Amino acid sequence: MSLTDLVFLGTAVAVVGLDATLLATLAVPGVQVWPPPGRDTWQYRLTWTLFGGACAGFLVVGGLDAGGLGLNQWLGEAGTLIIGSTLFIGAPQ
Repeated sequence: MSLTDLVFLGTAVAVVGLDATLLATLAVPGVQVWPPPGRDTWQYRLTWTLFGGACAGFLVVGGLDAGGLGLNQWLGEAGTLIIGSTLFIGAPQ
C-alpha cells in the first residue's frame, strides 16, 4: 500500500465520518451534530476536525498523485500551474 493510498484512505474515513454525523443528525431526533450548537461543544470540534482533515487530505493526495491523470500532456506545465493557482486562490474562504 503506497503513501497515496494511505492518505486517500484517511481522507475517505474523514469524509465518511462527516457523512455519518450528518445522517445521525437527520435520523436521530435527540442528536444534533450539524449545525453545532456552539463553539465550545464536542460537536463543533468533531465537525471541524473532520472537515479540516478531509480538506488537508484532498490537497495531500492531489500533491502525491500529481501527474496521475496525464494532464501534463494536454495542458503543459504552465496550464497546470495557472489552473491550480486559480482554483486555490479562488476557493471560498
